[in-house]
Amino acid sequence: MLSFLILGDWGRRGHSDQAAVARGLARAARRYDADFVITTGDNFRPKGVSGVLDPQWHDSFDAVYDVPALDLPWYASLGDRCHRGSTRAQVEYAKHDLRWRMPGPFYSINKRVDDRTHAQFVVLDTTPLSNDRNLVQNPEPQLQMYWLRNMLAPSRSDWKIVVGHHALSTLRAEPEGDDVSTVLRQFGAQAYLCGYDETLQLASQDGISEVLSGAGAGANAATDQAADPIYRSATPGFAVVTLEGLQMTTRFCDADGDELFTQTRDTKPYRQAA
Repeated sequence: MLSFLILGDWGRRGHSDQAAVARGLARAARRYDADFVITTGDNFRPKGVSGVLDPQWHDSFDAVYDVPALDLPWYASLGDRCHRGSTRAQVEYAKHDLRWRMPGPFYSINKRVDDRTHAQFVVLDTTPLSNDRNLVQNPEPQLQMYWLRNMLAPSRSDWKIVVGHHALSTLRAEPEGDDVSTVLRQFGAQAYLCGYDETLQLASQDGISEVLSGAGAGANAATDQAADPIYRSATPGFAVVTLEGLQMTTRFCDADGDELFTQTRDTKPYRQAA
């Protein structure tokens, strides 16, 4: 079994609802025996960090999540607000903190679910692929799309889970006609984890579960990405995903760590897909 927490849009120096959500996150980490944390971007608000010595590393990360239950690997992705500061600093900070894991702006990791089942996590930097790409110098979306295909196409992992900041519906198609949704469907990804909207939301399209967890420091009822979501709540909180064999359980939790909604789905590994 593999269990992980999904936290998005969270870095506010402990203000707003960040500290409260952090306490609930710790409770959930203990309850579900979490193996790691995935962030869905906007890690430091409102304008990212200026460098590896920026006080926000302490004020928004170390001081807020300083409990043994959250002494876990944090696999971080970049958001549009991260691009207003130094994205390179977020990559470099991994050399200064054992919890912080960001080998590059986009990267892939592999995890074992059990002795027979494996999961691949492909972490994107979606700002260059979105309408927010004006924040990025030399965004080169084609390069990242080429990389994404080359991560997913040869993979025979039972689970293929892609992580980004922006919702799939907001990512632009490239001149060649491909977009992230197309590539995910083509190569059998079963889930996409994101943030951007300050809500908790679950949607499904073409067999891909889109888990939106963007309420790590507050919620905004005005946002609306999925036209017909399975679940949506403007509640500060986070998501928990548990993989057990070929079964995925998605839970949304409020700032107290209490469950708001739970869904369990079965899937087939990519090698068995038609």
